[in-house]
Amino acid sequence: MKTYLYFQILTLMSLPCVSIAQTPDISLHYQICNNCSAQEGGDTIGGNYTYGAMQAYQSRDITSDFGARYLGYDWHKGVDYRPIQFAGSDYDLGRGTAIMAAESGSVTLIRVGGGYKYIVIDGAYDLGYGHIFNARNPGGSWLQSGDFVLKAMDGTNPVIYAIINLETGIAIGQEAGTVTFNGVEYTVQTEINAANQAIAPMGGSGGSYQSNYPFPVHLHVYRFRDINASPIIREVFETNCIDPLTVLSHDIPDYEVKFHTEGESFGQIELSYPGTITTKFRVRALMEGVTNPDGEIIDEDGSSSRYTNAVMNINEVELLIKKQGESEFSLIKGSEFTGELSHGATPATVLYPTYMALNNQRGSWSKQGIAPFAYASHPYDDYYFPDFLTRIHKDDPTNGAPAMISYCPMSTRYNDGHYQVKARVTDVRNNATDSPVENIVIDNYQPFIREVKAEVGGGIAPYTMT
Repeated sequence: MKTYLYFQILTLMSLPCVSIAQTPDISLHYQICNNCSAQEGGDTIGGNYTYGAMQAYQSRDITSDFGARYLGYDWHKGVDYRPIQFAGSDYDLGRGTAIMAAESGSVTLIRVGGGYKYIVIDGAYDLGYGHIFNARNPGGSWLQSGDFVLKAMDGTNPVIYAIINLETGIAIGQEAGTVTFNGVEYTVQTEINAANQAIAPMGGSGGSYQSNYPFPVHLHVYRFRDINASPIIREVFETNCIDPLTVLSHDIPDYEVKFHTEGESFGQIELSYPGTITTKFRVRALMEGVTNPDGEIIDEDGSSSRYTNAVMNINEVELLIKKQGESEFSLIKGSEFTGELSHGATPATVLYPTYMALNNQRGSWSKQGIAPFAYASHPYDDYYFPDFLTRIHKDDPTNGAPAMISYCPMSTRYNDGHYQVKARVTDVRNNATDSPVENIVIDNYQPFIREVKAEVGGGIAPYTMT
């Protein structure tokens, strides 16, 4: 059941709008290695490694969502999974856990080097799996984690790597050929023939070997917008990554959406005057009724780094307005931005504003953007829109140039009168939730005479003032 926070003046409640389009919903699985070493490089050729039953990742296993992240503010280009049984301060737990491909397809890339490593599968949804193995550089040789070996293929120059599953005897790579390990030659396959084939070990590559603050062992899942983008490397993910939750199964939350203006409480709107001063809005999207791993409901002021029954999955947040008598809402338009924040998390949407993908671009009362809290503290994210001028000229191009200010009602984009404002949140499955609607009155101009008609010589001669 959704609950809504009503504004002080409310004339209309907008109901959640649910997409009726068919959306893929595929599961992501893993197998825990029972006796893999927790140390990087600790597994050996002669080890007898066993794996548990295949399990599906749940919402509670997600530790970071797509998009803006709280700590230090960076743009997270996928979704992080770490099985809940490995939660805690021992960041090496879970090393060697088998990653199962979520779909069949062709291996298009295995990125190897010192630091970050990942594998990309060209399938129906073009998924990538990151932080595999460890941060060490195999240097043309090999790395091992449980029954998985990362080894240079035979006769390749420059070196191309394959991943060998010693248990199944299957080797996969981005090019056909052979790879020899421990005296055994394996034929390298480029195809993942079915979903749930074990493809790589979960690891901590990218941080644990090279940093004093190690990454926890975990799986980072990407979904690529264009699998043929060249090069597909870490540095270009911002524009070429969309949210894998567009296709991966997860618990979709109910959101409470509310907003306010600077200096007011949620549900209260106070316009800034004169209208040459910006009115600044903050929207909050709160996951309702989410629980922590202990099954306790997390309230708005509560804190948890995991949620057992929901995943923050927002794609777009919009601030909408319409004048009384008009039938449709439209995006608020300022001098620099429209009233939209988009993660570009689906194939049909793009990142907006694009600077959000840069570091240290947290939204605030002075910057349009996202202030993330989910997975670090509270079960919500905040979205700032500080660019609403009620006296902006109707011809202002919204291109970042100084605002064109209007000096008469007829040339003003938001002429004096009664308006309705609301916020809308749309998730990666195209489910939309609206806030309550707030009535506002824009009043910038003194009354004036626009037209005078005078009778001259028995007729009416209009004289119009503009």
